[in-house]
Amino acid sequence: MLRCGVLRMESVASAPSMFYAHLLSISGLHVALVAAFFFGATRLILKLFPSLLLRLNLNKTSALVAIVPVIFYTFIAGLGVAAVRSTIMTLSFLLALLLDREKDLYDALFVAAFLILVVTPAALFDISFQLSFLSVLAILYLIPRFMEYFSILKIGPEKIPEGKPSRWKKKALTYLGASLLTSAAAILGTGPLVVLYFNRISLVGFLSNLFLVPLMGFANTLLSLLTSLFVFISHPLAQILMTVNVFLLNISLALVDFFSRFPVASKRVTTPTIPEVFLLYSVLIFAANIKRWRRSIYGLIGLVAVFIAVQVYSYYADRHASDLTVTFLDVGQGDAAVVRFPAGKVMVIDGGGTPDGSFDPGERIVAPFLWKIKNKSVYYLVKIY
Repeated sequence: MLRCGVLRMESVASAPSMFYAHLLSISGLHVALVAAFFFGATRLILKLFPSLLLRLNLNKTSALVAIVPVIFYTFIAGLGVAAVRSTIMTLSFLLALLLDREKDLYDALFVAAFLILVVTPAALFDISFQLSFLSVLAILYLIPRFMEYFSILKIGPEKIPEGKPSRWKKKALTYLGASLLTSAAAILGTGPLVVLYFNRISLVGFLSNLFLVPLMGFANTLLSLLTSLFVFISHPLAQILMTVNVFLLNISLALVDFFSRFPVASKRVTTPTIPEVFLLYSVLIFAANIKRWRRSIYGLIGLVAVFIAVQVYSYYADRHASDLTVTFLDVGQGDAAVVRFPAGKVMVIDGGGTPDGSFDPGERIVAPFLWKIKNKSVYYLVKIY
């Protein structure tokens, strides 16, 4: 059977899975939130007892206390590779506070990477390792530069006018701005690699993180941890915490489903080349340092021009190609043939498949190949019976 037409290699059907994977996986976000909660709670409790402040260092004591729940959380999370990696990163930051090196956050990050690579050198080529460290590095590097463009986040207590409404308004604006900038830094920092590995980009993350990170990343994580602690102390209280946790989780999942239906929730893109990835990161670095580097605007314009020129050339070369190429892909019970005609049109012959549908070679094999050769459309589909 020969079926003619145009098939766009895009889909938002798996968009919810992107949110679930990002928010429910044991990542540096969850471990860091556990550490931040117990660090802040310890500081608050110590401030209630001025006599203790005369004997104890506020920050060091809080960091020391936060180490225990972080390690406990890692064990109840199952000691997975991602959980252990995130814990090492968080403990490195806490150790920097204990050693009065809190400003050397880059050193703490690289120490964590070094320790992980000493034990498992192959982790360097692991996607989750790269994205985890790159997201933290992007936040450390970009946030100070973003702050130069958003003075609202620089408001300190001494600049806040008297009156509770104004103070709470400033705090709300600060939280909103800080959340947006942190999400932007993480998304921009990992964006090129996400596109390289997954051929997908999501713009709704800037908005969804404002609601989902506090709920799923903070509330659900901490309630789960507290529930596991109170199981050994008070079963009725643990049951109450679990009920609240399930209620908030249902709200979170409803929000995930809501945001996944946005038109920009998930957008398929072709695979960038390694030089294009470096170009994107160079553009990001120059754009972030416009206020710090002289003439950086000229470098930014030049890099953007080079990137656009590469895209235009690739499009022109593909549309004016004079060769016909055939590529055979192993799709299980045979081979799929991908035929590229002159002028860039593509025909796929027999995409394969399994009787039970447990493996989709179209999504896992054929589509990634088409994205890699920068084709998002299939003009002809041929099914062999």
